[in-house]
Amino acid sequence: MADAYDVKEQPYQVHGVPGEDPTEPPASAPYPFPAASHEPRIQQISDDLEAAGHHPFHTPCGSRCSDPWACTRSTCSAGTRT
Repeated sequence: MADAYDVKEQPYQVHGVPGEDPTEPPASAPYPFPAASHEPRIQQISDDLEAAGHHPFHTPCGSRCSDPWACTRSTCSAGTRT
């Protein structure tokens, strides 16, 4: 099953951090793009959860943007603002 995902992750331009999600099945290749950065408040929550012993992780996300969350703000490098 991992190969089926790996084949689709490149054309969908999936961003993520392999191995960060402890429930993620093994993959034969890393994600083609790095994870999207957290917005400041989400990063603070992630840091607080980690300090409390939890294991927050970046959710893999397919996007044509170099910063997938930019499309939720007023500018987007790929012109795909929703």
